[in-house]
Amino acid sequence: NAMLDRIETLVRDLRTVTDSLAHDLRTPLGRLVRHLEAAVDEATPPEARRTRIDEALREAESVLATATALLDISRIEAGIGAEQFTQVDLGRLAADVADLYEAAAEERGVALARDVAPGLGVRGHDQLLALALSNLVENALKYAPTGSSISIAARLDQGRPALVVGDRGPGIPEADRARALGRFVRLDPSRGSPGAGLGLALVAAVARMHGAEIRLADNAPGLRATLRFPAAGPAP
Repeated sequence: NAMLDRIETLVRDLRTVTDSLAHDLRTPLGRLVRHLEAAVDEATPPEARRTRIDEALREAESVLATATALLDISRIEAGIGAEQFTQVDLGRLAADVADLYEAAAEERGVALARDVAPGLGVRGHDQLLALALSNLVENALKYAPTGSSISIAARLDQGRPALVVGDRGPGIPEADRARALGRFVRLDPSRGSPGAGLGLALVAAVARMHGAEIRLADNAPGLRATLRFPAAGPAP
């Protein structure tokens, strides 16, 4: 029965998310408690106390970011915001996101290359599409080597409008690409990158909301992420 299979899948997904959330929050919350305990300990020197408070703030921000991303994904998957769809100019959106990350890229010694086609419109939620593209750029920045470049494009891909982000980092092996779009997935924990592995899951949720597809491919070298929409329309 297709309905029973669907319910079983949803229950299994819920259990996975719950287990992963408990695991991902337990570690930063544990560190947060230890930092605060040291901060209120009268035996802790004033400078060390200040450091502990700063570390506690960072851990609290990490937990808040995880909770916010999960809420965003849940709202998107529930279709909340679909009534706010308008005609979105992908070129304008890509240029705005590139402007937003220009300083961060320069600070990391990474160049941002733009390939923005004019007049490329899709029906969608402007802010959520910007959030999805921002997540792709942040992911690229996280792994892009110093001296390399990241490309941000709004163009036709196989005749369909698309947002494309490419980097020259380590990439993702083909066998892991589908799994990388799930929640709480960090393919290489040894990299020690912060976050709960929710960035690409959020992009995948935005793609589903728009009837679009997210594809991860080899950028030779690096990763190329493509968010491809169903049909083109004139930009507003």
